Amino acid sequence: MMIIYFIIIGDILCSFPREFLKESGTLITTRPLYVCIVGALLSPFIFKKQIHELKGASILLFVAIFMFIIVFTFQLISAGADQNGDEDFSEYYKFTLNR
Repeated sequence: MMIIYFIIIGDILCSFPREFLKESGTLITTRPLYVCIVGALLSPFIFKKQIHELKGASILLFVAIFMFIIVFTFQLISAGADQNGDEDFSEYYKFTLNR
């Protein structure tokens, strides 16, 4: 489960610098950097023995979800709901129309 979590977080976090810097292949745009950062941030939670000690992790989770909603909403507003530049969708239904 943690590997999947790190893969998803790494992909999401490295996509932001790629968008803003318009380049790839540098250290700041690679997934391993962000996997290491997230691993370092989560490592103190490994040593917790009681469930109530994970209050900080719960707060971080809710902050991350809130930030995701804000970023997603900003992208939706700035890019628009329709990113498809086609005038009609006949190209997508060519196979069914030619039958």
